[in-house]
Amino acid sequence: MEILNKFPRRTNYMPKKPKNNRESKKNNSESTSDNKNLDKEKEIEELVKEKDSYYAMAQRSQADLVNYKKRASEEKEEIRKSTNFFMILKILPIIDDFDRAISIIPDDSIKSSWGEGLVLVQRNFINTLESLGVKKIEAKGNEFDPREHEAILYEESKTLSEGIVVNVIRDGYKLKDQVIRPAQVTVSKSHEIQKDLKENNKKEE
Repeated sequence: MEILNKFPRRTNYMPKKPKNNRESKKNNSESTSDNKNLDKEKEIEELVKEKDSYYAMAQRSQADLVNYKKRASEEKEEIRKSTNFFMILKILPIIDDFDRAISIIPDDSIKSSWGEGLVLVQRNFINTLESLGVKKIEAKGNEFDPREHEAILYEESKTLSEGIVVNVIRDGYKLKDQVIRPAQVTVSKSHEIQKDLKENNKKEE
């Protein structure tokens, strides 16, 4: 009996089954796939950020180009206007000379060949100015406007109300809405006001 006890009893021993290789491979494959998906998502996010950055840079560059073209166009226009302005100022005295010369030519001589030639040259100068946007300031008979007229003399008038341009001594001109040279004019002054001024002057004396 003692001998039998030295040997262990036989039991229903079931060894552990080894892990299923397929399941292990499947789990590893799923883990690897998840990691790859995460990497792809990060890569896509980086690409989107990079695309947005390049797009913003392109927009800024385009805006800078548009602003540059606008500034260049404005500067070019200012230079053109300045050039025209100074050129016009040079031409105006020539037209004044033609106006004075033609005004003193007798009517019978103005119809001669040289008289007509003089008028033609004057007209060519005026046409050139008009092509540049220059026009003569209308003054005679209009109300005096200090922005466009320069009063040289005041004349008493019983027929005109005060502040009306009676005569134009020298024509004025505008380049579009900008006054290049005001018209030099004589302006009407009320007879009653002129009388009051004389009386006030006598009292002061």
